[in-house]
Amino acid sequence: MGNVLVVTEHMKGEFQDISLEMLGRARQLANGGSCSALVFGGMKDRASELGAADRVLCVGGNDDFNPEAFASAALEVIQAESPDLVLVGSTSMGMDIAPVLGVSLDLPVISYCSGIDNSGDGYEFTSQLYGGKMDVKSSASKAVAMVLAGSFSADEGEIG
Repeated sequence: MGNVLVVTEHMKGEFQDISLEMLGRARQLANGGSCSALVFGGMKDRASELGAADRVLCVGGNDDFNPEAFASAALEVIQAESPDLVLVGSTSMGMDIAPVLGVSLDLPVISYCSGIDNSGDGYEFTSQLYGGKMDVKSSASKAVAMVLAGSFSADEGEIG
């Protein structure tokens, strides 16, 4: 049981599938804990689409991605919420902000995650390396995880 925060992504007024995939898995991982979604820009009116989230945390600003601004805003929210696990897409946006979050929060950044499970007092991660030819397992009690698109079902993150 832990608190999980998902950094969502959107484009042209639509949440990206990776956001829904991560949110569905976060709901399962929270297992009685809190499952939160962080939304940037003008998507506040679409927050109800993130049905798996207990709470949707909206950060205002421009919808255009700015790595420094998004990382700074995400860091502020994460420091206030103090989740055990932060899920970020393994996308160009995620690759820009996840390292900043990891360094700033003194947390490991687990890349290329294709699997995440609860394990004891933390999480076990499966990462795909060498173009998916090798799976590597790692574990951490707290982390920033970069999730590969298609690793989990997007249906679990939508409205029921």
